Amino acid sequence: MRLLLRALSVTFLTTSLFAACTPATTPPVESPPQPSASASTEPAPEGPACAGKVDSPPDGVTATDEPPPSFAIGAPGKGALCEAKVYVAAGAVTVYRLFTASYETSKKAGPLGAYWTFQKPQGPKDAYRAAYEICDEWNDLDMLNECQIDTGAKLVLGPGQSADCEGDKDYPPSAANQVLIVRGDDGKVPVHDCKQSPAAW
Repeated sequence: MRLLLRALSVTFLTTSLFAACTPATTPPVESPPQPSASASTEPAPEGPACAGKVDSPPDGVTATDEPPPSFAIGAPGKGALCEAKVYVAAGAVTVYRLFTASYETSKKAGPLGAYWTFQKPQGPKDAYRAAYEICDEWNDLDMLNECQIDTGAKLVLGPGQSADCEGDKDYPPSAANQVLIVRGDDGKVPVHDCKQSPAAW
């Protein structure tokens, strides 16, 4: 009996020592996914380069050091501006905007909106559309709104980005500068003394 007890003690001691010396089992650690051999490291292709530069503004407009807001720069094919600088109206400045006479029912461009010009629009109409990348479905260009910018209003000036219109009519980037007037804190376009008239094409 004494020999049996001694054998059992030796077996238990050996098993305990083996368990204490064996490292604990840990879950496998996943390595971060590796790019496949076919994955390209080249940057995505860019759209067409801007066709022009930011023009010098008229008197009464002062430059700022602010970067243009993100909404002012459009992606290729989306219209808006291609590049831009930010200014503030410091004096009497006249701006022009073409819009659609039936804007209330057609939901096309109205008399007050973001995009204007410092130059009074001149024809021919199709050439004006191309110069300012204005798709037919956006604006009928049959009415003109001539306004004064409020003093202190912020505006963004620059050449236009390309525009992909419905159908086959698309416009490339243009050197013609557009004036994006930033809405005020009240949500209104900061212009006054507006005069509306039929567009003289």
